[in-house]
Amino acid sequence: MRKVLNLICAFLIIPLAAFSFEIKTSTKNALLKQIETQKKAICEIGNCTEITLHLLKLLGFEAFRENETIQVAGYSTIRKVTFEGLPDTFSEKSAESIKLLLLNQRFSKSMIKSAKYILEFKLKNMGYREAKVETEIKPSIHGYSINFKIEKGPLYVLRKLMVSCSREEVCNFIKKSISLTENERIDAGKLKSELDVVKNHFVERGFYNIDIRFEFIQIKEEERSNYGIEAFFKKLRLTNVKPVDLLIKVKEGKLYQIKFENCRGINEKDLLKYVTFKKSKAVDEFEIENSRKQIESFLKNTGYPEAKVTVATFESSPGKVTILFRLKKGKFVKINKVKVNFKLKKNEENLLKQIQNKPFSAKKIEEFLLTLKLRFKKLGYQNVQIHYIINGNTLEIKVNKGKKFIFKRLFFVGDTLGCSKLIKLPTIYSKESISKTKNDIISCYKNKGLTDVKVQFKEKWRTEKENLVEIYGEFEIQSGKKCKFGYVLIAGLDRTKVSNIKSFIILKPGLTYSENLIMKQYSILSSSRLFSSVNINEFRTGNIINVLINIQEGSRLHTKGFVGYGTDSGYVLNGIVSSYSPLGFGLKYSLFGNYRKNEGYDAVFRISKPGFMSYKNELSYSIVKKEQIYESFKADRTLYRFNLRRDSRENIYENFGLEISREKIKDTSIKEKKHFLKRELYADLTYDMRDSRSNPKNGFMLYVKGAYAGRLLGGNTDYYLFESRINVVKTLFKRLTIATRAGFGAIEPFTNKEIPLQDRFFLGGAESVRGYKFGTISPKDEKGNYIGGNCYGLFNIELRTPIKKNFQIAVFYDSGEVFEKASEFKFNLSDWHSSIGTGIRYMTPVGPLRIDYGYKLKTIPGQGRGRFHISFGFPF
Repeated sequence: MRKVLNLICAFLIIPLAAFSFEIKTSTKNALLKQIETQKKAICEIGNCTEITLHLLKLLGFEAFRENETIQVAGYSTIRKVTFEGLPDTFSEKSAESIKLLLLNQRFSKSMIKSAKYILEFKLKNMGYREAKVETEIKPSIHGYSINFKIEKGPLYVLRKLMVSCSREEVCNFIKKSISLTENERIDAGKLKSELDVVKNHFVERGFYNIDIRFEFIQIKEEERSNYGIEAFFKKLRLTNVKPVDLLIKVKEGKLYQIKFENCRGINEKDLLKYVTFKKSKAVDEFEIENSRKQIESFLKNTGYPEAKVTVATFESSPGKVTILFRLKKGKFVKINKVKVNFKLKKNEENLLKQIQNKPFSAKKIEEFLLTLKLRFKKLGYQNVQIHYIINGNTLEIKVNKGKKFIFKRLFFVGDTLGCSKLIKLPTIYSKESISKTKNDIISCYKNKGLTDVKVQFKEKWRTEKENLVEIYGEFEIQSGKKCKFGYVLIAGLDRTKVSNIKSFIILKPGLTYSENLIMKQYSILSSSRLFSSVNINEFRTGNIINVLINIQEGSRLHTKGFVGYGTDSGYVLNGIVSSYSPLGFGLKYSLFGNYRKNEGYDAVFRISKPGFMSYKNELSYSIVKKEQIYESFKADRTLYRFNLRRDSRENIYENFGLEISREKIKDTSIKEKKHFLKRELYADLTYDMRDSRSNPKNGFMLYVKGAYAGRLLGGNTDYYLFESRINVVKTLFKRLTIATRAGFGAIEPFTNKEIPLQDRFFLGGAESVRGYKFGTISPKDEKGNYIGGNCYGLFNIELRTPIKKNFQIAVFYDSGEVFEKASEFKFNLSDWHSSIGTGIRYMTPVGPLRIDYGYKLKTIPGQGRGRFHISFGFPF
C-alpha cells in the first residue's frame, strides 16, 4: 500500500514556497482547480498551507505535508461499487441501496464492513445460508473502487417442514399458514413475515407470550442418496442446492382472559382499547400496570373524577389466566358551570367551551390550566399557582398569581458591536425572555463574523415590593475573534461548467463571515431554476470558514403536460419540454405548447440564461408562434422576443424587452389593415406581497406595464401603451377570504394611425367579467363585429371560503367596460357590463379547478342572461 501511495504522490505535488499546484495527471479534479484559483486570496487572510491541508483532508483527499510541499496522494472518496457473483434473483433495488450507502462517501473500513454484513444478511434471507462476502479495495487518484466478491454457497431448499408444539390444532394451523413447499427455495424473510402473522393470530385469540422459532436441520449424506435428491435437482437443471428440513418450534404461552368488574354504564369494548397487551404481544407486570393506568385515565376523562382501578390476576384453570380489572367509578359529574376569579381571553373562552356542559375530563381541564399558566408566565408571574375543585356540577378555578417579575434595568458588558441597541430588549423577567435575548445577541454577532460569541446572564440584584419584583440584570458578552470566509468551492456539477454559474455565487474568500450570507446564498441558488437541490457545508480551520456548495443540476430532459376543458376555451392541451444546461453553458432550453380549441394556440421556444451578469438577472430569447381566435376575427402572430428579467429587490420583479413580430388578421369582414410588421419596446414591474402564488390568503400584488411601438423603431404601428392592475387578498375570521382586483389599460397612437385590431382591448370570459362570452365586451362596427377599444376598466370582488377538504365555494361581482378612446373612460360601475355569480373550486396540486356561473346585470344581444365557465386557476 505504501508503494502505491508513493507512486501516486509522484504525480500530485503542491509546492508550498510558491504555493502553486502542480498536477501532472491527464485529468484534474474540479475541486483542485478551484482551490488553485482561490489560493492567492486565502494566503492574504491566513495560513494558507494549514488551511489548504485541513480542507483537502476534509474533502476526502489523501494529503500530507512533506518538507516544503503538500502532497496529494489520491482521493479517499468511494467512487465505484461493483458486485461479482451476485445471484440472478438478487434484486436491483437491494444492490442500489448498498451502492447508495457507499458512493461519494469518505472511505471508511467500518462502513465497508457494515455494507458487507448487509449484503450477507440479504443473501442468507434469500436462501444462501452459507454465503460469504469478501471485499476488494482498489485506491486510485480519482478515489476508491470497492468490489464485493460473493461466494453464494449452496441454495437451501426445503425437503420437509416439521412443527413442534403441544397441541395438534396449533401445529396444523401453522403448517397451513406457511407457504413453503417441498423443493422450494427457502426465503427466510418471507418465512419470518408468515410466522409473525401466525403470532398475531394467536394474540387476537388471547394467547400471549407466545414464542415461535425456526431452525434448519442438515440431511446426512446417506439420506440424500437414498432420497434421490441429487437426481431430482439435476432433472430441474439446478446445481449447488442443499436440501434441509425446517423445524418450527412453538411455545404457545397461556390463554389470558380479560374481565371487568363494576363497569355498568360503560361499554367493555371501549375499555379494551386501553389494554396494551395486544400492542406489545405480551403480558407482564409492566403491561398490566400500564393497562390499569390507561383505563383509570379513560374513566377520569369521561365524567368520573374520583375513579380508581385495581387489578388482580389468577389462574382459573391449567393454562388459563384471568386478569380482572375492578372499577370504582365514583359519582358521574357533568360540568354545567365554570367559575374563575379572573377575566378570560377570547381563546381561553373557546377552550372553556370544550369543558362546559360536557362530562368531566381531567385531561381537558389540565390542558386548560396549562394554557392559563403559560399566559400568566408570559406576563411575568413566574410562581403562579392554579388549582381547581369540583363543587357538585360546578368547576371552580382559582389562580394565585403571586408577584410579577420585571426587568428594572439591563446592563451589557463587552458589547463592542452595540448589538443591544439593535434588538428589542425584554421587560418581563422569565427564562424564555432571557434565552431569546441571548439568541438575538448571538445572532447579531454571528452575522458580523464573530461566530464564537458567548453570552452569559447574571442577576445583579432584585428589589421586592408588595406585588412586584424588579430585577437588575447583566448580559456579559465574550465576542471572540472575527471569522472570514476561506475557500468557496462548488461540487456536484456533471454538465455545467463552474465558470458559467459564478454570477450566482455571492460568497467570496476574505468576506466577513455571516449566517445571513449563507442563507442568502442558498436562496439565490435554489431560486435560480437551474438546480434541483442545493446543500451548503462549512469546514472551519481556526478563524477561516471554508464553504463547500453541493449542487445537483436540473434534469437533462423534463416533460410535463395537461389536458382539460373550459367553457370559453373548449378543450385545452398544453405541455412543456425543458432541459437544464445540457451543453454545460448554464442555459435553460424550453419548448412550450398550448392549444385551446375556441381561443387558438401558441408555441414558444425559449433559450434563457439565468444569472446573466448578476444573480438577479435572467436573459432570454424566445420565438413565439400563436393564433388568437376572437368573436369577429383571427390573429396569426410570429414573434421574436428578447427579454431581461430582473429581481431587483425582494418581491419586486422587472421585465425589459424588445419584441419584433409579423402579424396577420384573417376570417373577418372588418375592413381594416390585415398585415403588420411591429417593433416594440416594453417594460413591466410586478410587486408581489401575497403569501402564496397558487392559493393566496393575504397580501397584495401590483402590476404595471408600459410599451412603445413604431416611430424610431420602424414597422407599421406607432403607439404607446400603459396597463396597470392591483390585486388585494385578505382573510377574515380564519375562513373567509376576500379578493379584489382593479385594472386599467390604455393604448394611444402617436399619429392619426389606427391601433391594430389585434392590439386593442377586449373583456369578457372566465378571467375578466364572468357571465359574458370571451371578448364580447367591446365596441362594435356597423356590421356588429367586435372591434375592441383603446381603453378599458375592470373591477372584481370575490368571497371564498372552504367547505370540505380541497373544496371552496365563492360568490363574486365582476364589472368591466371597454372604451373606443381613452378620453371616453368613465368610472361608473352602473353603466359598465357587470355580473354577479357563484362558483366552486376544487384544489389540485397545480391550482384550483374552477366552475363559475355568472349572471349578467347588463345584457348583450344574442347572449342569454347567464353563462357557466370551467377553467383552471384563480381568476385573480
